[in-house]
This record gives sequence, C-alpha cells and structure tokens, in this order.
Amino acid sequence: MLRTPLRLLLAVSILLIGLIANRLIQENLLRISHSQSSWDIPAFPQKIEGPLRLIFTKSLRNSSKMVIDIDALIPGSKHFRWREVLWLRTWEVHIIPTDTQYLNMLSLIKAVENIRSILDVPMLVSSGIRPGIYNKWPKPHGVGGAFYSNHIRGKALDFYSIILTADRIREILLPHLESLGIRMENLPGSSWVHIDNHAPGRSGRFFTP
Repeated sequence: MLRTPLRLLLAVSILLIGLIANRLIQENLLRISHSQSSWDIPAFPQKIEGPLRLIFTKSLRNSSKMVIDIDALIPGSKHFRWREVLWLRTWEVHIIPTDTQYLNMLSLIKAVENIRSILDVPMLVSSGIRPGIYNKWPKPHGVGGAFYSNHIRGKALDFYSIILTADRIREILLPHLESLGIRMENLPGSSWVHIDNHAPGRSGRFFTP
C-alpha cells in the first residue's frame, strides 16, 4: 500500500492536473486537426499530446456559435488571416476568441492594414490574441506578460518583417501613430514591433513598457 504522504502527493497532483485542464478548456485553447469536422462548444479534447496541447477541429466556434475559418482572411483585411492572430506559438495551439476579442481584432486589423501600406513590405505576425493564462504563464512555457496586457483583450499585435528591422519599422511608423490611432512600444534592439489601439495615457503613443 502507498504510504499516506505519497497518497496525498498523488491526490494533489491529480487535482492540479484537473484544474489546469479545466482552465485550458475554459480559455478555449485548441490545436488544429484538419481531418475532422467542426463542433459546437462546449466540447472536450479528443486527444492529448504532451502538456498543454489539446486537439480540436479546424473550424472554430465562439460563444455566440459564430464559425471562424482560421484559413480565411480577417474581415477588413487583404493580407492577414485568423490563423496568424489566433496562434499561440509557445503552446502550438490556436485560441478561440471571445466575442470581445473578435470585435477588438476587427477594429485593430484596419490599423494593421494601414501599417502594411505605409511600410510596403510583408509583415509576419508573431503574436495576436492571447488567453490570460498564456499571457501570465512565466517563460519559457508562456509569455510572462503584463497582467492587463492588451493582447488579452484582442487589442494588440506583435509583428516583424524579414526585410526591415524592428528598429527601422518603429522609425518609419513613429510620425504616423496619431493618424493610425495606435500606440507602439519603444523597445530598441528588439526583433519585433508591438502595436495596440488602447487609448494613450500619460506615456503617450510611443511608450516604454
């Protein structure tokens, strides 16, 4: 028989695993399986591949039962697809956006398209919408980001270009922040550019996080 401390440890471990799995389901995390059909929430993972990787289906449905084709262009965009802004790179999953995140991204993507026109180069999205648990989870398994990150609200996007450095992009965009209606992080030497359409505070539109 297992000794009492070992039993207690096993029980606590099972409880923690259950709590984490439940939270992930609540956060609507999923990985894409192209061979299966769409489903209606609520749903449960059909397969688990290692820690924090849940496999669901290709077509996503948010809480309003609105189907989102991740391969489709985001409404109002000629260049950016849902696949790019819903991808959580560290966990290798896509997130189903909430209604609020969905609407906020539709608003933000207009500014992103204008940014692309100004830069006149392809832009690669490194991070878009994030669930709270992913944003707060410490690196290297999460982002370790701000508690009130605009990524959680669907109001922020990080991107880069293989043609222009991030510093050069910031230099080009700086005079246009007001007309674009965005803020931009001042992160000299970083490999990505963060933009969001949160209202500027005392730090202004070009701010240090």
